[in-house]
Amino acid sequence: MAAVTAFFVRTDLHKTAKPYSWDGPDGQSFPKSNFTMNDMELNLTDIRTLPDFKPTIEENGFCFLENKSKELSKMTGADDCKPYLEEMAHFFIWRPMFNHAEDIPFAVCDPKTNIDLADVVSVDRVTHEAAKEVAYFSWNPAHRWYWMSNQTPDEIVIMTQYDTHPPGGFFNIVPHAAFRNGAARPGCPTRYSVEVRFIVLEPAPYQKDGPGPNGPFPEDGRLQPWKDWVTPPEPEPVPAPTADTRPMYF
Repeated sequence: MAAVTAFFVRTDLHKTAKPYSWDGPDGQSFPKSNFTMNDMELNLTDIRTLPDFKPTIEENGFCFLENKSKELSKMTGADDCKPYLEEMAHFFIWRPMFNHAEDIPFAVCDPKTNIDLADVVSVDRVTHEAAKEVAYFSWNPAHRWYWMSNQTPDEIVIMTQYDTHPPGGFFNIVPHAAFRNGAARPGCPTRYSVEVRFIVLEPAPYQKDGPGPNGPFPEDGRLQPWKDWVTPPEPEPVPAPTADTRPMYF
């Protein structure tokens, strides 16, 4: 199925100037961004058409699951959290709400399909209150994308957004995007969705010999043009924990 989404376009400007995007209110006296996005076709496969392909967090960094649980919340304690601080992973869970996702569904890119650091673009997203760095991706025909057609509210997709110890040492960020579904019915219900992010701490599964395939990144010495117009406040220091601070686990 033909599916299109927007990808970052590299230019010679970005050799000396870091890409940025202004996320504050309109009416600013400076350019809103210094890059463009082009719509490109995804190499996309419906996971429902591959009954023998069962992607897992351990092997692929993402998975599709049936999940009818309405609420699961449990608080526990632990005598010693040290072993669980060896590995940290950031997971992202997405599901439709109210009705199945027909138009503007969700797709993930398999990080085992030749994702390289050259495909990742660091972009500063700036407001008057803060500046944060996010990752955009440039188009690569070797990337393979997957989606679940007519994904229902009882079906979720889980994907890795960061892992200090990626399984097998492969690239551990799973690119994801919404796309216009050319097969969607005219006037189909608007897609509503919810996303949840989890930080998972656990014992490290192996000893690292180095920083891994996606970090640490070299220091970026390029110009940051937005600094000529905007000066976000410095972040407030986080107070040190006191002796009576007790960790809480969810």
